[in-house]
Amino acid sequence: MIKTSHPKIDAGTIGGGIAGISSGGLLAALANNLPDSNKYKSWLVIIAPFLSVFISYAWVWIKNNLDMKNLKKRAEMGRVELLEALKNPENTEEEKNKLREYWISAENIKAKKYVENIAKIEALEAPGFSRANN
Repeated sequence: MIKTSHPKIDAGTIGGGIAGISSGGLLAALANNLPDSNKYKSWLVIIAPFLSVFISYAWVWIKNNLDMKNLKKRAEMGRVELLEALKNPENTEEEKNKLREYWISAENIKAKKYVENIAKIEALEAPGFSRANN
């Protein structure tokens, strides 16, 4: 793994903050330029901070979902490559054993994620509710 000297920064959070600040600030600036007689001016000034927070949240949510889709796609491609390498007759038995270790490691990680997700779902279940009642 390549080590870098700079600290890790979550680009999604920064992008979301910039998107929210610019949109909320722009709305507030536009609202302040409206004449005082405009009936929407006060509402636009009030909504600007909420819009800023909403856009920041939406941006981070969208980015995280796209990152997760990309990560899942890359993981599946890696699994396919591992299977192809295991089936390749040119690989030595030693290399195949190493690939099997990677495969088992990947499957263990996947199984651990499933168990964590089930635990989260069970923690969210309402008291008195069980799947047996369905």
